[in-house]
Amino acid sequence: MKKKIFIFSLIFLLNLVLTFSLKKGNGEKIARNFVNLLNLGKYKDAEGMLSKMVSLSLGAQGITLKDIWEKLVEMNGEFEGISGVNKNNLGEYIQFDLLTKFKRGKITLRVVLDRDNKIAGFFLLPKSAFKNYKLPDYVDKNSFKEEDIIIGKKWKLPGKFTFPVNKKRFPAVILIHGSGPLDMDETIGKNKPFKDIAWGLASRGIGVLRYEKRTKKYPNCVKKGFTIFDETIEDVLFAIKILKKDKRVSNIFLLGHSLGATILPKIVSLTRTKIDGIILLAPTSHGFYAEIIPDQLERLAVKNGKIEKKEEKKIEKIREIISKIKEHKFKMGERVLNVPISYWYDLLKYNPILTAAKLNIPILILHGKNDFQISEVDFSNWVKRLKNKKRITIMDFEGLNHLFMKSNSTNYYTKSLNVDVKVINEMVNWIFKITRKTGSKR
Repeated sequence: MKKKIFIFSLIFLLNLVLTFSLKKGNGEKIARNFVNLLNLGKYKDAEGMLSKMVSLSLGAQGITLKDIWEKLVEMNGEFEGISGVNKNNLGEYIQFDLLTKFKRGKITLRVVLDRDNKIAGFFLLPKSAFKNYKLPDYVDKNSFKEEDIIIGKKWKLPGKFTFPVNKKRFPAVILIHGSGPLDMDETIGKNKPFKDIAWGLASRGIGVLRYEKRTKKYPNCVKKGFTIFDETIEDVLFAIKILKKDKRVSNIFLLGHSLGATILPKIVSLTRTKIDGIILLAPTSHGFYAEIIPDQLERLAVKNGKIEKKEEKKIEKIREIISKIKEHKFKMGERVLNVPISYWYDLLKYNPILTAAKLNIPILILHGKNDFQISEVDFSNWVKRLKNKKRITIMDFEGLNHLFMKSNSTNYYTKSLNVDVKVINEMVNWIFKITRKTGSKR
């Protein structure tokens, strides 16, 4: 098999808030049965256990369960059995870590079940999984320190404040996650973009505050009436208050990635604290960001310039769901695309570009030309509407992906990469350019 298959996560493409309420049933039995079916070569039966989203994502990438299992056996030898299972009930969804034995070693396979007892995630967790983080060359660990912090009152979130040791006063940045339940480093596979940014900026004299996302620490927070305010905005506003009280901080900046970048203009419009500037990394021009999912799937599904009819049908089903949301055809309390419909209805009212245009602060908008999640067409909407505003700087980087790392592959989540030094330099220069002009007004 020439095509290299990586078993990482079958749901990173959508990267939505993964929260489920599991129906009554023997989840462990289902997870075991799924793996056993793969071992027996009953791939069609195993495929029938997948959720629609996972099935669609696999099909769009041209990957089958047969490909995945055969590659796993090729790498580790024949499957010998399951020696144990660890159950992890995280609020409203559930995962099973199956301790499996292969001829050449032991491997942990994680199976995630959704509310319909369907496979919503399938992960390979070897002993070395996600532990080979590579320190970027631009980081000087002797130039900064880190303090533990807590964000929030009801929902207490662990975080860190990274700050330069050679300065009594310095500008500081709050990092705002993309979609999905993410840790403070925004760990995605072997990549830790927020750690890169925090340590990179702190090495250049800028403080950085980052913390675990609420849906990561408390999956059960996603309940009826849940909105983007609950998921992200409320915690950012709390973090802003922390920096405002810190006498070491001379200026406050906000940096959002992906969904975090998209909602950043809204956050600024809701705070009374002076924000000196905001950085948008790979924002979509759609407040209702689920709208871009079909296009993402289409880009992945193209083979030799065409999309197979069966994949077109699957993508069309997603488009139908998107249309129904926009037409408010779902009842409040229903879950759609894995979250309460209140979440989507709230975002339908938000226009990130118009909101950004009304802000009277400096804005830096960055995009990578190899970003398969935020297309050049999507990014061009920001350029067309905001390019003539003097306070807004827009840059598009050649060869960088959605995480602003050098890659021309959609499998970059499985490789150990770092945020490109050019991005770090541009952000540092932009921040200090602003602080030199405005000085400290705190």
